[in-house]
Amino acid sequence: TNVTFGKEDDSISGCFAGLEGGSVYSNASSTTTLTECNFYYSVAGYTNKGYDTHGGAVFCNAGAFTILGCAFDHCSVYTTTDQIGHGNGGAVNAHGEVTSLTIGANNNKRSSFTDCFAHRFGGAVHYEKDGETVSISGTDFQDCHSEIRGGGAICADSFSTTINDCTFKGCYTETTRTTQGGGAINANPDGDSDTGKYNDVVTAVTFNVSNSTFEDCHASNSYGGAMHFRYSNTTATLENVSIDGHKMLAAGTANAKSGGAVYSNGNLTITQSGDGKSEIKNCSASEANGGAVNVASDKTMTFEGDVVIWGN
Repeated sequence: TNVTFGKEDDSISGCFAGLEGGSVYSNASSTTTLTECNFYYSVAGYTNKGYDTHGGAVFCNAGAFTILGCAFDHCSVYTTTDQIGHGNGGAVNAHGEVTSLTIGANNNKRSSFTDCFAHRFGGAVHYEKDGETVSISGTDFQDCHSEIRGGGAICADSFSTTINDCTFKGCYTETTRTTQGGGAINANPDGDSDTGKYNDVVTAVTFNVSNSTFEDCHASNSYGGAMHFRYSNTTATLENVSIDGHKMLAAGTANAKSGGAVYSNGNLTITQSGDGKSEIKNCSASEANGGAVNVASDKTMTFEGDVVIWGN
């Protein structure tokens, strides 16, 4: 609680680890909780070595993992390899025997991730434990990005993810893989994209995003400018979600090749409820289909309530 790692505006002050958890490594079997901590310029991995690296600031390998009211600024995870599992989670990586990941506010202090980077998945956060739950709320993501794989802010390898009251601004992925885009979010549970099987068992994936905003996020060389739902067994629901792509074609590039705002290989519902706002505007796709939204041909796309889509 209330611990600061590194110094604000001092790029050489951050903590470093060669493999995992630039500032914090936890293997606690019960619970790991970080409350109102600050992480500046934490780094895991080398820019010139192909090590198995995770979690630029924090790596947790067991138990329930909770982050409340913490700030992560300029945290990074590096590696030179494209091997599975390497270079994930620019700030946070939950792995191994972790049973749940919860990120949120503490009283009125929101959590934040700013200018975080990952070589592969999850510029800010990567969760690598299938079958458990991810809950992220009261959190702001700004200018986070991933390089060769997807999820500029978040990559959730989970069968149940809930995101509520979050903001995503200027997040992006540089990946050229159309199966792993998502400028802000990539839902990438391990499994077969056609059968939906994981360890030979058909598993349903649910991904819910509510009361959140996405601004100027892009996957210009891939699919899903803001969000990419990779597998056919995923059911995604966006409730009171606003996406503004800032019409990046005006600057000579698009928010994505396909699905300027959202690309989904599974069923997708976009809904507006109560006094909430559900809007997709100013998004663009450069090559294929769906300036705003692209859903696989054999899946359903449902709109409920007062959903507004314009300027795409």
